[in-house]
Amino acid sequence: YKELIDEGILFRFYWHFPTEDLNLMIKNGIKSYESGNEFLKYCGMKIFMDGSLGSKTALMFRHYPNEPDNFGFSAMNEEELFNLISFADKHGISSTIHAIGDKCNSIVIGAYNKLFRLGLNDRMHRIEHLQSLRLEDLKKIPSNVYCAFQPVHLKGDIPNIEKSGKII
Repeated sequence: YKELIDEGILFRFYWHFPTEDLNLMIKNGIKSYESGNEFLKYCGMKIFMDGSLGSKTALMFRHYPNEPDNFGFSAMNEEELFNLISFADKHGISSTIHAIGDKCNSIVIGAYNKLFRLGLNDRMHRIEHLQSLRLEDLKKIPSNVYCAFQPVHLKGDIPNIEKSGKII
């Protein structure tokens, strides 16, 4: 994208880079929402914590209907997530975390709260989707975490949420 912009093909691109690029970004001195220019902005590290409701891979507290052993999956536990986001935060990089399932969102909210209790709260951290959520966790979302809720995804998942009795 940088090469296209350098060639005069102008568009705005806000990049949330994958976790495997974290050390490269740190090495290159990238800082979230500071590095880049008006056309290419480095926003933060994108972490995929769970899957989706449609594929029954979103991490849930209760099993999926008719699948008693399926609670979805999580890419890491809360401690691993906290270690990753705090390491990035210490290097000026915010986190954008994909979280759809209610248990996944609870883990993400817990990790962000721990980060903020330690005073690491000057970054623009985000939760992407925040699609299935327990009311008790909704009340725990730190006020300085941005929630990027996409209603277009919700429309297709409402039947799945209703079948499994999940709170949106």
